[in-house]
Amino acid sequence: MKSGTPSNKPVKSNLTNKHVNGKPAHSIIKIKKVGKGKLDLASHSPPISAINCKSTPQIAMSIDKISLTLPITSAATKGAIWNVVKVQEELGYVKKTYSKNGYSYNAFLSLDVSKEPALLSLYPNKKEYSFVRLEFNPAKMGKDGVEELLLAHMEYILPGGPEQLFQSARVSRLDIAIDLLGIGIKNTLFYSNYAVRSGFYKRNGYLETLYLGSPKSNRQTRIYDKKKEMAKNEIQSESSVPMTRIERVVKHGGPLKELASWEDPFGTLQLCMLSDAPPSIAPWLWRMFCSAANQTTPQATLAQLPPAKKTAFKAAMQQAAPHWWSTEEIWEEWPNTLGAAGLRPSGFKL
Repeated sequence: MKSGTPSNKPVKSNLTNKHVNGKPAHSIIKIKKVGKGKLDLASHSPPISAINCKSTPQIAMSIDKISLTLPITSAATKGAIWNVVKVQEELGYVKKTYSKNGYSYNAFLSLDVSKEPALLSLYPNKKEYSFVRLEFNPAKMGKDGVEELLLAHMEYILPGGPEQLFQSARVSRLDIAIDLLGIGIKNTLFYSNYAVRSGFYKRNGYLETLYLGSPKSNRQTRIYDKKKEMAKNEIQSESSVPMTRIERVVKHGGPLKELASWEDPFGTLQLCMLSDAPPSIAPWLWRMFCSAANQTTPQATLAQLPPAKKTAFKAAMQQAAPHWWSTEEIWEEWPNTLGAAGLRPSGFKL
């Protein structure tokens, strides 16, 4: 920590998947077809130039944002936390800020190993809110930054240290991202039979962003052209190949200590490729169907067809599903994703 910060609690330094030069800490998944209907996944970190975008894409999973709430009922404990935070503020490690999140006090916690701060909130304006709220972006902060936040800052701010956070905090929001490097959103038809298509954004007739699920619901999926977003934010990319990002926002997720055992939140999401027209359907007709389905929903588009055509296009959608799209297989990488983000139980202990 910076000069003036107690140093009797060192921060771990044996880190992997660091956040370096703007690269997020994430878990990279390699998928290759090993047999009919079977996929083989292994964690690896190949160079971007080694990706073969004509077949299986490189798939990476990361955590974009996490919000934690910690209930504190004791007035004495609340006072102790407040006193520590004010001392840290005077020393320059905590910078007060403004946020419309329902809390009276909001401040950024600065880190030595990352430029990305964490947002600490105290004293909620509503009785049902927990006393402490902590929000940060592991993908931007990196594993080393997350561990500094959990081990150094929480060690001083919370009476029970990082272990208190791990045992008692709840996940109020979690944004999980899956990146498909080598897949352009223009060539996809994402859909779910269990989520309402709440909106989409197109430019020059091509899909750029798709929303599944209401923003007011506990779960919403946003699918968009990641390269377009990077260019808009003036972020350089290491590769010219397209990239599609799938973000799943989960609210009221439950106890933090159960995070590693979460079920697959992407399980209902299905995918068709516009370039993979089944032999029974003309490519131009398949693209027309997918374009209409992207603007409404596959169900609404199918409803406009006569029974025979409806059956044929339903079968075509199943045939156009790529072999590598198995959310169940991809989700097996979740424990490694948590580890890369510094959010495994071991990351909460010195």
